[in-house]
Amino acid sequence: MNYRRLTEDEVLRLKSQSCLADDWGKVTVAEEFSTEFVHHTRFSGEVRLGVFHSEFMLPGGIRKHSGLRHVTLHNVTVGDNCCIENIQNYIANYEIGHDTFIENVDIILVDGVSKFGNGVEVSVLNETGGREVLINDKLSAHQA
Repeated sequence: MNYRRLTEDEVLRLKSQSCLADDWGKVTVAEEFSTEFVHHTRFSGEVRLGVFHSEFMLPGGIRKHSGLRHVTLHNVTVGDNCCIENIQNYIANYEIGHDTFIENVDIILVDGVSKFGNGVEVSVLNETGGREVLINDKLSAHQA
């Protein structure tokens, strides 16, 4: 995906929507980015934002538009059409995929090298051990 710098007008709009940045020059956005759905957001480090065009339909029939609300992002890439809101502390050092919904969490952070469990041996449904399974990103509970 190609990213561009924010325009002066976009920075002013984000500021008017209670957004802050340690360095606005380090916030880059997708070509079709709009500030409309970004409120009460703090940016630090290198931050890349996709577009916010779609809505999520939640249980009970509630609709939430994609966007950022009440979140701090540090060295994060946010994919297209994500809804991220009410993050108590921050999200740091993450690449968040397209169409992701994150709400009401304290902290999401990666520090150092991580494989998210890929290649780790775990015992599955076996109290005595000896039947370990290697975790991988395609492993389902049924397969394990």
